[in-house]
Amino acid sequence: MILFATIVLFTGGKEASARDAWVVIDAETGRLLSGSNEHVRLPIASLTKIWTAFTVLESGAPLGITTISPEAASAEGSSIYLKQGVTADVEGLLYGLMLRSGNDAAYALAEHAGGSFQGFVDLMNENALLYGLNDTVFTNPSGLHNEMHLSTAYDTALMMFYAMKNENFRKIASTHTYNYELNNERYSWENKHRLVRSSDTAIAGKTGFTKVAGRTLVTYFEKDGKKIIVVTLNDGNDWNTHRELSENVFSNYTLGTV
Repeated sequence: MILFATIVLFTGGKEASARDAWVVIDAETGRLLSGSNEHVRLPIASLTKIWTAFTVLESGAPLGITTISPEAASAEGSSIYLKQGVTADVEGLLYGLMLRSGNDAAYALAEHAGGSFQGFVDLMNENALLYGLNDTVFTNPSGLHNEMHLSTAYDTALMMFYAMKNENFRKIASTHTYNYELNNERYSWENKHRLVRSSDTAIAGKTGFTKVAGRTLVTYFEKDGKKIIVVTLNDGNDWNTHRELSENVFSNYTLGTV
């Protein structure tokens, strides 16, 4: 007989409007524990970068050196200020992607791992289907708004669920501060995820924001042997929401053997 641990017996939660969504899943099994509008397709902003990083790491592309193209250097939105023509360490770009949410890093990584921007986006979508993210469509690797670039709170939680099984991703997403040298300049990048930096139970996560998506957030929590993933979409009080949802789950769930 095969035994495995799962989290059971939860009550309580929070309400969501038609344009908001939230979900809590068991990070060991992927099982849905609680949520609201968890299967409604919404923009997820930079939570996209979870799948970007995971796709790069799973693609087999070497974690060596890549040259920054003009398109990557001029990418719209949040940036780690890459300059055209410089060579950059791919692993360092992954930290810039996850900790500082650099859209230029996303573009450079896409070109490196996919051969081209569109080639990588196609790879992201192929991987989404492979892993059962049936309500997710990507049009870019950064999460910039596009009417077709949508996912759900549940699919986004599954992105984190699968990505955290990759040891390199887990190390990157749980890093508080990363020191990086690029083109003879030194940088110290602090993780934008406030709970990862300040809470003992928040192990890893990713922040996101666009005007259309609002604030988006994913957090991987661990406490007393319990592991959960919380996702909120379009929640202006997301830090407190994640604290409350995680505390509620840890208080009301017990580990059982099935």
